[in-house]
Parts: sequence; structure tokens; C-alpha cells
Amino acid sequence: MAELKHEQQDTEHKTSTNLIPAVQGKAVAEQVAAPSNGNKQEKGKEKEFTEQAAENAAEELLETPPQTPRMSPEMMEKHYALVAAEIVSSEEYYVGKLQYVVNKVKQPLTTIKVLPLYDINFVFGNIEIITRYNELMLSQLRQYKPGGAVRLGTIILKMTDFLKNYIAYVNNFVQAMARITELTKKNKAFRTFLERIQRDKASDNLDLLSLLVMPVQRIPRYVLLLKELLKYTPPGEEDAMSLEKALHKMMSVADEINNRKKEAENLAQMYKIQNNLVADSAPPLLTPSRRYVLEGDLQEYAVGGGPQPRRCFLFNDALMITVATSKHMYKTRQLIPLPDCELVAPSSAEQVASAAGTAHPQPVHRTASSGRLTVLARKLSSSTMKKQREAVTVPVPDHAFAVATHDKTVTLAAKTADESAAWFEAIRMCRREWQDKRKSFFAVST
Repeated sequence: MAELKHEQQDTEHKTSTNLIPAVQGKAVAEQVAAPSNGNKQEKGKEKEFTEQAAENAAEELLETPPQTPRMSPEMMEKHYALVAAEIVSSEEYYVGKLQYVVNKVKQPLTTIKVLPLYDINFVFGNIEIITRYNELMLSQLRQYKPGGAVRLGTIILKMTDFLKNYIAYVNNFVQAMARITELTKKNKAFRTFLERIQRDKASDNLDLLSLLVMPVQRIPRYVLLLKELLKYTPPGEEDAMSLEKALHKMMSVADEINNRKKEAENLAQMYKIQNNLVADSAPPLLTPSRRYVLEGDLQEYAVGGGPQPRRCFLFNDALMITVATSKHMYKTRQLIPLPDCELVAPSSAEQVASAAGTAHPQPVHRTASSGRLTVLARKLSSSTMKKQREAVTVPVPDHAFAVATHDKTVTLAAKTADESAAWFEAIRMCRREWQDKRKSFFAVST
């Protein structure tokens, strides 16, 4: 059964390129505050389970698929054992990575004194407490044997008494990621240390951000596994009652963590992009209201040449166009603010010139006869030094679209019409969101 397959490491533990695209509901970077913002009100905050949260958890629990009808006790136990094996296996991987962070990252940093102690404690938070706690839980989970007396419900229920440690960790996570980025930029020894960690096979070549985000992702994973385990636990048994109580508590905490998880994963992706930009061309990407939407490979069509490969990154307020310089490293060509640009659909490219304004040096037209985009450029004559206007016809796919600012038009196309349409729609929605915000602002102001 698909739910029981052990997830690949990059599915359960990494923050993927498209992990975040609009990845996650409410935009993370709407709250991605610089460390100076501090989120002071949240510091040290550990919320108790509320009656409302418990009610929400109970309602969601009712949506859990019912047990498979007409399943024999033997088959129930067989499926229970399979889910239990998945719980133990994923916990072993998770605890192994926690131990790696503590023993191979935090402790060496403390010993070699690459960072001040207060920075180390801030960056890693209470991860040592979480590690010790999960080591204990893992040792108890390993006592389970199919058909044996030890069941998982009681073990996991005891675990929920320590969930507040996860809340504290998650509340500190966003600020910790911001601090890591600052330290990486200005501390060469720390940057070299992190590069060595990522090359280490024992880390599965994960970077520090991917390792530190694991506790943020773990509670939602527990919820999914407990729901699956309950499907194969006979109702009314002590094990079933313990699992239900544990699930209620897990879901209450997961609700609280989930919003922070989205923010943390999106922020981690933003930092990863920032760190993968060549320094001399890298614009500052991290702003309080900016969030990551998607990225991908497009072709740019320009005057006097064929299509050029570009790696494009879409944020909720800007489109960044880059060119690859090496594996996972990019040089920024343009960062186009979406509120200040015009977007021209593939079927109406002739509107670019008028949309961009008369001062636009590179208006784009689609000719009815050829179906090609014609790029009009201004060049200086080397002999007369007078501006001359010439038209250069560039063969561009019919599904290309254009993004125009006051001084330039960029014509882009994906490999397929569907991909181009997806990019066009994503950019359009981001622009519309900003336009709506502006209208709301001016309405309030007047």
C-alpha cells in the first residue's frame, strides 16, 4: 500500500524547489521578517492546548477513513505491523539526522570556536532536548513486535507530553535561519564548515537548512502515520484509545506548527536561492513581504540572436531572470518588479509597445503574416552617431509571452505551451494580488 512505502529522503526531509510554490497556502514571506523584527512576542512562547483546538482536532479525526470492512483480525494485525514498521523506520532516519546535527555540527562548531557561543545556541535552539527525547521514544518503539504485548498507542501517547519542545523550536526557527544567512555571508570559516558538512555522505549531502527544518516537518508526519495506524486498530481496545488521545494532541500542535512550517520552508527556499546567486550580481531577495512562488528553465528571445537559456525565479512581487554559471550557481540578469511591469499574453504580443509606453526602447510586435515576434531596437550608427530604428525578426514560439517595463521588454517561452501558460498565469496572479493591495491602500487613504 502506497502509504506504507518508505518515503524518499528528499520527499520527507528536504525543502524542494517546487516545494513551496504557492507551495503552501498562505504566503510565507508575508511574514518573513528580518532578524531585526525579532518576533519578540513569540519568543519563549509555548501555547497550551485550547478547547477549540481540541474540538478542531476531533472534527478532523472524524474524517479519518473508516477501517477496511470485513477484514479479519489476522489481516488487521498484519497491516498494523506494516504501519508500525514504517513508524519505526522513519523515526530511525529522523533520529539519525538529529544526532548528526548535534554531534557533527553543533558540537564541533562549539569546539573550534568558529562562532560565538550565543550564536550557536540561537541557531540550534533546543535541538539537543528534542534529540534526547526522540532517542528515548525510538528505543521504546523498537520494543514493538508484531503480535506481541507491546503496542504503540501508550508509547506515542507518552511522547505528546513533550510536544511543547517542538513548539519552542519552531517559534525560533525563522529567526535562526535568518541568522545563519547573515553569518554565512560575513564569516568565511563558518561558510567553509557548512560546505564541508554538505559534502559529507553521513549528512546525505543535505545542507544545514535542510537538516534543521526536519523537526518542523516531523509533527505533521506523525499525524499522518497515527491516522493510518488507527485504521488497523480494533476500536475499544486500550491501544486504540491511547492512539486517539495521542492523535488529538498531535493535531492540536500540528495546527499551530503548520503555519510556522510553511513559513520556515518557504524562508529556507529563499535563503537557498540567495546563497546560490553569484555575489557580485545578487540583489537582496529577503524582504518582509516577499515570498517564493516557483522557478524553472525558460528561453529568452532577444535582438540579433537565438534563444538563450535562463533560470527564472518568480516571487510574489518580482520576476528574477538568471543565467547558470555552474551547477546550482546563477548570475542575476534582471530583477523585474511585478507591480511596475506589463504582462503580454502569447496571443496579444502586439500590445507590448503600447502597454510599455512610447519611451520603450524595445517594443515587440507579432506580425499577422508570419506569426513571429518582431523586436524593434534602437542602435547608434557608428558613422553618423544618429539613432536609427531597425526591425529584427526573431523566430519565437507562438506560446511565448512578454514582460515589459518602462525601459525594456523581455520575451520568454517555456518548452511547451502548457508550461508557458502556467508561468504566464502565475505571474498574472502575482501582479493582480499587488494591484488589489494597492487599490485597498488607496481606498483606505482616501
